[in-house]
Amino acid sequence: MISVYEATGDYDVIAIGKFTDMDDMNNQIKALLIDPDIRQSNTSIVLNAAAENEQFELKPGEE
Repeated sequence: MISVYEATGDYDVIAIGKFTDMDDMNNQIKALLIDPDIRQSNTSIVLNAAAENEQFELKPGEE
């Protein structure tokens, strides 16, 4: 995992990870689900990154 956030809304925690392949991702998810405090997970896969690891300025009107 590269980032973990406590969140409001439908999910308590949002974790962002980078994996070498689908098997690596599945193994990481299975390892998390062994933890008795984690009841379930919901996985989304990014298909294309618009911006990554970059600071950018938000201009007025773009909020």
